[in-house]
Amino acid sequence: MGRQHVGKHRFIRFKCPDCLRHYKSTPERVGEKLLCTCGRELSVPAESEPPDRKTLFDRILAFVLFGLCGAFFGLLIGLCIALSIRHRDNFVPIVGSAILIGFLLGAFGGERVLPVLARLWYRDPLP
Repeated sequence: MGRQHVGKHRFIRFKCPDCLRHYKSTPERVGEKLLCTCGRELSVPAESEPPDRKTLFDRILAFVLFGLCGAFFGLLIGLCIALSIRHRDNFVPIVGSAILIGFLLGAFGGERVLPVLARLWYRDPLP
Protein backbone atom coordinates (compact mmCIF):
# COMPACT_ATOMS: atom_id res chain seq x y z
CA MET A 1 0.00 0.00 0.00
CA GLY A 2 2.82 2.41 0.83
CA ARG A 3 4.65 1.93 -2.44
CA GLN A 4 3.34 3.28 -5.72
CA HIS A 5 3.98 1.61 -9.06
CA VAL A 6 4.84 3.72 -12.09
CA GLY A 7 5.42 1.51 -15.10
CA LYS A 8 8.02 -1.07 -14.03
CA HIS A 9 9.44 1.17 -11.29
CA ARG A 10 8.22 1.40 -7.72
CA PHE A 11 8.63 4.71 -5.96
CA ILE A 12 8.53 5.68 -2.32
CA ARG A 13 7.10 9.18 -1.92
CA PHE A 14 7.92 11.40 1.05
CA LYS A 15 8.41 15.07 1.90
CA CYS A 16 10.67 17.26 3.98
CA PRO A 17 9.02 18.16 7.30
CA ASP A 18 10.55 21.66 7.24
CA CYS A 19 9.83 23.01 3.75
CA LEU A 20 7.30 20.35 2.59
CA ARG A 21 9.18 19.70 -0.68
CA HIS A 22 8.14 16.38 -2.20
CA TYR A 23 10.62 13.62 -3.04
CA LYS A 24 10.40 10.17 -4.58
CA SER A 25 12.94 7.39 -4.45
CA THR A 26 13.30 3.73 -5.37
CA PRO A 27 13.05 1.02 -2.68
CA GLU A 28 16.74 0.22 -3.16
CA ARG A 29 17.62 3.57 -1.55
CA VAL A 30 15.69 2.98 1.72
CA GLY A 31 17.68 4.34 4.66
CA GLU A 32 20.00 6.47 2.52
CA LYS A 33 20.56 10.04 3.62
CA LEU A 34 19.94 12.98 1.33
CA LEU A 35 20.09 16.73 1.78
CA CYS A 36 16.93 18.74 1.11
CA THR A 37 17.21 22.06 -0.70
CA CYS A 38 16.30 23.78 2.60
CA GLY A 39 19.34 22.21 4.27
CA ARG A 40 17.66 19.50 6.34
CA GLU A 41 19.10 15.99 6.19
CA LEU A 42 16.47 13.41 5.24
CA SER A 43 16.43 9.64 5.29
CA VAL A 44 14.55 7.68 2.62
CA PRO A 45 11.69 5.92 4.49
CA ALA A 46 10.67 2.30 3.97
CA GLU A 47 7.09 3.24 3.02
CA SER A 48 5.46 6.16 1.25
CA GLU A 49 3.71 8.75 3.36
CA PRO A 50 -0.07 8.66 3.07
CA PRO A 51 -1.43 11.31 0.69
CA ASP A 52 -2.98 14.43 2.17
CA ARG A 53 -6.76 14.14 2.28
CA LYS A 54 -7.94 17.69 2.87
CA THR A 55 -11.59 18.57 2.62
CA LEU A 56 -12.86 21.85 1.17
CA PHE A 57 -13.46 23.12 4.71
CA ASP A 58 -9.84 22.29 5.65
CA ARG A 59 -8.53 24.20 2.63
CA ILE A 60 -10.70 27.27 3.31
CA LEU A 61 -9.76 27.27 6.99
CA ALA A 62 -6.05 26.99 6.16
CA PHE A 63 -6.39 29.81 3.59
CA VAL A 64 -7.99 32.13 6.16
CA LEU A 65 -5.74 31.23 9.11
CA PHE A 66 -2.48 31.38 7.16
CA GLY A 67 -3.68 34.60 5.54
CA LEU A 68 -4.36 36.16 8.93
CA CYS A 69 -0.95 35.07 10.23
CA GLY A 70 0.68 36.55 7.15
CA ALA A 71 -1.31 39.77 7.59
CA PHE A 72 -0.11 40.02 11.19
CA PHE A 73 3.53 39.63 10.08
CA GLY A 74 2.83 42.21 7.38
CA LEU A 75 1.45 44.59 10.00
CA LEU A 76 4.58 44.24 12.12
CA ILE A 77 6.90 44.72 9.16
CA GLY A 78 4.83 47.63 7.83
CA LEU A 79 4.91 49.37 11.22
CA CYS A 80 8.67 48.93 11.44
CA ILE A 81 9.16 50.41 7.98
CA ALA A 82 6.64 53.22 8.42
CA LEU A 83 8.02 54.27 11.81
CA SER A 84 11.60 54.33 10.50
CA ILE A 85 10.91 56.91 7.76
CA ARG A 86 10.76 60.61 8.48
CA HIS A 87 7.69 61.52 6.39
CA ARG A 88 4.54 60.32 8.11
CA ASP A 89 2.39 61.02 5.01
CA ASN A 90 3.08 57.51 3.70
CA PHE A 91 2.24 55.70 6.96
CA VAL A 92 -1.16 54.27 5.96
CA PRO A 93 -0.19 53.18 2.40
CA ILE A 94 2.98 51.48 3.66
CA VAL A 95 1.28 49.60 6.49
CA GLY A 96 -1.75 48.74 4.35
CA SER A 97 0.41 47.41 1.53
CA ALA A 98 2.49 45.33 3.94
CA ILE A 99 -0.67 43.84 5.47
CA LEU A 100 -2.06 42.98 2.04
CA ILE A 101 1.22 41.42 0.86
CA GLY A 102 1.48 39.46 4.12
CA PHE A 103 -2.08 38.19 3.78
CA LEU A 104 -1.52 37.07 0.18
CA LEU A 105 1.78 35.36 1.00
CA GLY A 106 0.24 33.59 3.98
CA ALA A 107 -2.99 32.61 2.24
CA PHE A 108 -1.47 31.34 -0.99
CA GLY A 109 1.93 30.24 0.35
CA GLY A 110 0.56 28.80 3.57
CA GLU A 111 2.46 25.81 4.82
CA ARG A 112 5.28 26.39 2.35
CA VAL A 113 6.04 30.03 3.20
CA LEU A 114 5.61 30.16 6.99
CA PRO A 115 8.28 27.54 7.89
CA VAL A 116 10.77 29.43 5.73
CA LEU A 117 9.89 32.72 7.45
CA ALA A 118 10.13 31.09 10.87
CA ARG A 119 13.57 29.68 10.06
CA LEU A 120 14.73 33.13 8.91
CA TRP A 121 13.20 34.80 11.96
CA TYR A 122 14.79 32.43 14.52
CA ARG A 123 18.15 32.01 12.79
CA ASP A 124 21.00 32.66 15.17
CA PRO A 125 23.02 35.60 13.76
CA LEU A 126 26.25 34.31 15.31
CA PRO A 127 28.16 31.43 13.66
